[in-house]
Amino acid sequence: QDTEELKNIDVGGLRIKSISNYDNINLTTPSSRQFYEYKNITNPLKSSGSIVSPPRYSYLETKSNPICVNVANTTYLDPGIMTYRSRSSKNYLPLSGLQGYHIMYSDVKVYNDQSMVNGYTHFKYSLADDDKSYNILRSAPVTSHDFERGDLLEQNIYKYNNGSYLPVKKVSNEYYYGFNRNSFFSDASFPNEKHALGLVINKLSGDLVCNVQGSWGMPIPPYRSLFEMSYFKLYSVWKYLKKSTESTYDKNGANPVTMITNYNYNNPTHAQLSSVEMINSEGETQSTKTFYAQDPEMTSKPFVADMIAKNMIQVPLDTQTFKGTDKLSEQLTLFDKSTATSNLLLPKEVYSAKFPNALASIANIGSLEKKIT
Repeated sequence: QDTEELKNIDVGGLRIKSISNYDNINLTTPSSRQFYEYKNITNPLKSSGSIVSPPRYSYLETKSNPICVNVANTTYLDPGIMTYRSRSSKNYLPLSGLQGYHIMYSDVKVYNDQSMVNGYTHFKYSLADDDKSYNILRSAPVTSHDFERGDLLEQNIYKYNNGSYLPVKKVSNEYYYGFNRNSFFSDASFPNEKHALGLVINKLSGDLVCNVQGSWGMPIPPYRSLFEMSYFKLYSVWKYLKKSTESTYDKNGANPVTMITNYNYNNPTHAQLSSVEMINSEGETQSTKTFYAQDPEMTSKPFVADMIAKNMIQVPLDTQTFKGTDKLSEQLTLFDKSTATSNLLLPKEVYSAKFPNALASIANIGSLEKKIT
């Protein structure tokens, strides 16, 4: 019986040990160096590395050899199914993950000097196992959750102080993964989520007919072909940074001042950043809203339909800034497709203003003034 044990093992591959930076004046002595450490934070005796696709040398294999058996003048059909434990001298799965790597590190420390007395930065990254729930055949790929790996979860900056380290700054990130992780056989239900269900089918045996009657006087039913199947899925997932919290500490590593930044993607049709909202420790809010051709607020603007037809959906048309609910500024860009732009779909006019203002309201523009023509 196979058992699993969490421990350090030697594996092939490369990782950064140090980086030396040189300036143009002195190319023999580095102006600065960084040294990298990959230890597990909770248990420094172990590595934080995780193998994406561990080597597999042992697997179960099913064989079927159906035969007609006659015992004491009684004929019956024996499917002849046996399951074997097979072992190979080489790994039967590729070591690499979906993007080529085979090892990931959840924790990386970057020191500013080899003696570790100038502080360091700790990076924490996301890890996720692949789904092997319905992976029966060794020839079938696993369902990759590659999109949940390698995202920066935390960045902590420390300074050295009399034999210990004090926090200087901490950044924590939260991400949106738009997929249903608990429904392997269900359809995609989140915006911009796509699924592809794959099958690997292995035929174990063909049809078999005994052509005799059983002891009950009726013909023995034929033995139909036997198959085994493995399922796997390919996911396409809408993923983005949802929230970032930055805490800055005083010289004693205490009394953090916090800034929260929320990233909102309100329109899955174009999947662009709709607004950024920043909230400080006093609860004060500043935000920036951005509108694109496929947003309903831009429907009446000129040549928006042409922009959508040409897939120019990522171009910002209107940008507005706010403090709380009060508008501070706005900039609107209008496109044209005439002799003025050589019949090309290009930006033609830019309107902007700060608020509040006493500007006259222009139809389909608002209280803005023309800045560029």
